[in-house]
Amino acid sequence: MRQKMVGKVLAGVLALAISAGSALAADTTTTVQFPAGHTGTSVAGTINGYDSAFHKVTASAGQVLAISITSDNAGTSFNVFAPGDVPGNSQALFVGATQGEKTELPLTESGTYTIQTYLVRAAARRNETSTFTMQIEVRGTSSVPSATAATASPAAAATTAAAAAMTTAAGNPPFWRVAGITGPLNIRQDGSRGAAVLAGVQAGTVLRNQGCKTVDGQGWCQVQTIEGASVTGWAAQQYLQPHQVAAATSAAPVTSAAPVAAPAARLSSAAKPKPRPTRTTTTAPTQKPATTEASGKLPCSVRLGMPTRDCDFRVTREPGGNATVTVLWPDGGSREIRYEAGRPVVQAGTTTERRGDLTVINIGQERYEIPDAVVLGG
Repeated sequence: MRQKMVGKVLAGVLALAISAGSALAADTTTTVQFPAGHTGTSVAGTINGYDSAFHKVTASAGQVLAISITSDNAGTSFNVFAPGDVPGNSQALFVGATQGEKTELPLTESGTYTIQTYLVRAAARRNETSTFTMQIEVRGTSSVPSATAATASPAAAATTAAAAAMTTAAGNPPFWRVAGITGPLNIRQDGSRGAAVLAGVQAGTVLRNQGCKTVDGQGWCQVQTIEGASVTGWAAQQYLQPHQVAAATSAAPVTSAAPVAAPAARLSSAAKPKPRPTRTTTTAPTQKPATTEASGKLPCSVRLGMPTRDCDFRVTREPGGNATVTVLWPDGGSREIRYEAGRPVVQAGTTTERRGDLTVINIGQERYEIPDAVVLGG
């Protein structure tokens, strides 16, 4: 009788545990509402394993979305997605795993932004749990004209709409430089996130500006690549910064049309040959490839038998998938790992293994798990 009773109790406890685990494992979606008279608020939650907490925030073009997060698990991070973009299918505006624990994003599009809170792959794979608190604030005022202003004067409204619809290249810098993005910037067939992607360019790429326009509150610029195969299309203006291109110049050759006379007090023109025409060329200094830097944590083990733990890292990214990753050991010291064209440079005593979207690197007794996003961004 007692054994049956104990069995029922254990079965009940197990059922409760499974139920609690299932409840904890579910993704959650919350619409963020600010208290009256406030521009920000604090939200909290718990995530487990590969699950995410999604927070929806509505803001307007011209405002700044400020986010910071604290957690009891160092593997907690967050991404930010533009209105209409889908986490897992779209490129994030901000990637916390490589860009840090806080951001202040200038917004170029009006709509509902999605904040995805998650555990980095190493922590998720170990089925860890994180309890987090996030501060969310929307600063500034909208740059979108109000309905009253737009309808006050039909003629003025038409003029404003025409001006916002297209800004000519003459009113913008002749060249843009791609910045503020961790992965490739898409060049699309038209100024829309739904338009076909023609090409992708990395941060630091210089593009020729052919004019900008505003579509549904977001700025788009028609650009043309100036290196390699020529591609012309539209790119999101929020990732473009004015760029000054240093052009090579050549001094005009000195011709013999106007002979150079020698000073009369020293030599006559008959006593000294006329100078020969010369050509002087000044070459613009070669620009160094643009680099970006980021930091975060990744799984590492520095001694045989030592369990894998989260180690701090710094990365300097260069165009073409080149990067230098410096991993800081928990007890002091560091390891520098070089990447070329997106792959680790293998030296004596080094082995590598691909596992999904990360590379496991073994150097002697050391072991590092480096996600592709650390090297390539995104």
